[in-house]
Amino acid sequence: MPNKNILIKNTGKYGKSLFAARDFNKDENVFTICGPIIKKATIYTIPIDYGLYMDDQGFGKYLCHSCEPNCGIRNRTEVVAMHKIKKGEEITIDYAMIVPNYGDEMISENRICKCGKNSCRGKNRR
Repeated sequence: MPNKNILIKNTGKYGKSLFAARDFNKDENVFTICGPIIKKATIYTIPIDYGLYMDDQGFGKYLCHSCEPNCGIRNRTEVVAMHKIKKGEEITIDYAMIVPNYGDEMISENRICKCGKNSCRGKNRR
């Protein structure tokens, strides 16, 4: 899992997250999600096809949500910068980009967004 481009750090507010270890340009690959393909969704899986999920074994489990993300998903497994990302900035995606609805894999408390952005769709803000 070593990657000189991103760091896993504790946010001090909501646990561990990913941060840029260098600047990224728009459309640049930040990292690739990798792991076994499974048929049951979990809180950390990424849907790659109907009924199939990638069980990330690397950085994906630290990829946090934001209603104003700086990354998106390309080709189902590439985390890509949607705009310029500065060194030290948190790497985020909008979970709604990849999972329209959650089932039992995520408890209701974790479904409430706490990103704190001005455009936050959640009920609670940090």
